[in-house]
Amino acid sequence: MSNLTLICDHCGNKFTRPQCWYAKNLERGVKRLFCSVACFQAARHRPTVKCINCGQDTKNDRFCSRSCSSSYTNKEKPKKERTNSCTACDALIPLRRKFCDECREQRHIQIGKATLADVVTASGSRNSYKAIVGEHARNTAKKLGKLKQCAVCNYSTHVECCHIQPITKFPINTPIIKVNDPNNLIGLCRNHHWELDHGLLENLKTATQKTSTNAEEMPNIVLNHCVDCGTIITKHSVRCRKCKSNTRAKISWPPIDELLTMIRNSSFLAVSHQLGVSDNAIRKHIRHYSCVPDRI
Repeated sequence: MSNLTLICDHCGNKFTRPQCWYAKNLERGVKRLFCSVACFQAARHRPTVKCINCGQDTKNDRFCSRSCSSSYTNKEKPKKERTNSCTACDALIPLRRKFCDECREQRHIQIGKATLADVVTASGSRNSYKAIVGEHARNTAKKLGKLKQCAVCNYSTHVECCHIQPITKFPINTPIIKVNDPNNLIGLCRNHHWELDHGLLENLKTATQKTSTNAEEMPNIVLNHCVDCGTIITKHSVRCRKCKSNTRAKISWPPIDELLTMIRNSSFLAVSHQLGVSDNAIRKHIRHYSCVPDRI
């Protein structure tokens, strides 16, 4: 087998290798040839250079780490701030906004002068006009400082702007500035907002006391009084929560041993029909005495 004379790519010395060895390296795609392992390792290791950003020694091409690469790139080529154009005056504003401060204030005044019918006509939908009225209400309540905390429980993480008299109860020709009157706006947390909408807020005076709102003097707001104690409640309720709980029919439970005997002889469902309660109520009553019947 004939040998070939080759030149080391690192030191430049001549060396001989079998022709089959050279053919195998060509098949594997090896382009650099070395005379020894020492030359191979010396050529494999990169030279040490200075990091462009921090000046530390590194074997990389320019930077010692990705952090230095990002810092250097942000200094040399800072990112451009993404902006948007105002819909009304084409002024540059942040990306997430639609109007500049001046146009937003003018739009707030214009919406307040319009009526509900004008907003419905402009939006083209009876559902989307509530969003415009709600936006005007939030801006009004925010300027008055009513959205800092809930007027009932003082919760301040998430406060919603609520209408004491709903928007749907106003005539269609009512100006929005009257719908969003400060006396008709109140800041509530999500739970008390739901209670107000569903007529479960017991005393409306308590909810409006911290926002300097007198519910009895407000025009066009329908209030109701509890038929038992006279407490001010919302229009959908008949009794307050306390009186409602007192008017519930109380059940005369039999002794626990007799109740267990009745269940063993029949079933939970049959006993529930006899007592006028649900089967789950019987299970809870038994669980209260820490008794578990044999038959379930």
